[in-house]
Amino acid sequence: MKTFLRSRRRAGFTLIELMIVVAIVAILALLAIFGVSKFLATAKTAEATNTIGQVNKLAIQAYDRESGNAQLIVAGGTSATTSHSLCGKSAPVPAAVTDVQNRKYTPRPGADYQQLVVAVNDNQNGWYCLKHEMTEPQYYRYAYTGTFGNPVAVTAQLGVPANMPAGPHWLAEAQGDLDGDGTFSRFVTGGAISAQKTAVSFTQIVVENPEE
Repeated sequence: MKTFLRSRRRAGFTLIELMIVVAIVAILALLAIFGVSKFLATAKTAEATNTIGQVNKLAIQAYDRESGNAQLIVAGGTSATTSHSLCGKSAPVPAAVTDVQNRKYTPRPGADYQQLVVAVNDNQNGWYCLKHEMTEPQYYRYAYTGTFGNPVAVTAQLGVPANMPAGPHWLAEAQGDLDGDGTFSRFVTGGAISAQKTAVSFTQIVVENPEE
């Protein structure tokens, strides 16, 4: 009989053992939740880095295009010289940062990015000049900063993160607040026009509070 009882005790779990198992399960659950949250935040920040990377490429392509006014050249005449220029700055989309604080903003087709507005969003300025448009809901607010004509140093529209290279001639920017706590993330890339009249980009994206 005593041998049988001892076998029963060995086969079961003590209260301490059960508490240890519960604690381990709880820790694993917390780690899983943290891992999922980290993964989701990283996936969202990828939107920002991919978008400003694309805008940066479009800015360079816009500069590489030759621009000039329409001309009528008579026999024996010569044309005016063509030039290269960056696009002028865009308006931020969305206009208010509150539209991307713990929420997503859905761009208005043909309005936010590609509505033609003379001297604001046209062949020489803004998103229209860059030929950039987003149609899917976005987690971040975006802006492009540049100057049409001779390149001059510009300042970021959506805040200047630390370690920003000095004297950029154009910038592609993203600003966000994924959890809505008032702490903003910023992602900035851009570049400058060299003395040889070529577009030179930042070596990497400048990031501030990426996951807030």
